[in-house]
Amino acid sequence: MKLVFYSATDIGPVRRNNQDSILADGDKGLFIVADGMGGHQGGEVASRLAVQIMSQQIEKIQQKQEVFLSTNLREACVETNKIIHNEGQKDLNLRGMGTTLCMLLVEKNGQSYIINIGDSRLYMEKDGQMWLLTEDHNFLTNQKKASFLSGDPEWEASSEDNVLTKSVGFFPNVDMDLFERKVEKKEKYLICSDGLSGFVPDQKIRNILTKCDLQDIPGECIKTALEYGSEDNISVIVIEVQ
Repeated sequence: MKLVFYSATDIGPVRRNNQDSILADGDKGLFIVADGMGGHQGGEVASRLAVQIMSQQIEKIQQKQEVFLSTNLREACVETNKIIHNEGQKDLNLRGMGTTLCMLLVEKNGQSYIINIGDSRLYMEKDGQMWLLTEDHNFLTNQKKASFLSGDPEWEASSEDNVLTKSVGFFPNVDMDLFERKVEKKEKYLICSDGLSGFVPDQKIRNILTKCDLQDIPGECIKTALEYGSEDNISVIVIEVQ
């Protein structure tokens, strides 16, 4: 099994700095997109720390040749959250910072682990079909769930729709979605910040995944997000299992 991957990040047309951080490490089989929040400085620091600390935590597990278990990875997320939260408490300029974290970890035997906190996304495409493997942790998703459970399909649009209900570093504790799956040959995985998924319809993202050469996908995603009016930072990692 071989992983071939490409990545790109773009500041976008409006923001003064890029608060997204990405990691694509083929040696570790580790791929992360983190989208920071918390002001001009805080978001950038939070996302950078999330990528760095999670990578360090994964490396420690791999160096010890421990078997990856859900508990190992949950502990890594807890430690990452703790460090970022403590940094925010120490510096008034960073107080309230946090970040999303969307991660794919693939072992040599094809076992993979997906972690999601926030509203960055992970898609999987195979044979022309695409699936969203993560759930957005924001107010809008909660509203949709509440509407479904109540039997009322209508909900009022709100300026709070994109407010995160889960993040890394903002609160002392962290909650995450974590699941495992075996990757298979010919699968493509796309991890992105909401600078892409918040503006470009899923159908258009699927078309890019199915019609573009692998190395062109990140750039085409960024180009398309800008065409659709994205005003956010845009980050994309694409991975193909060969």
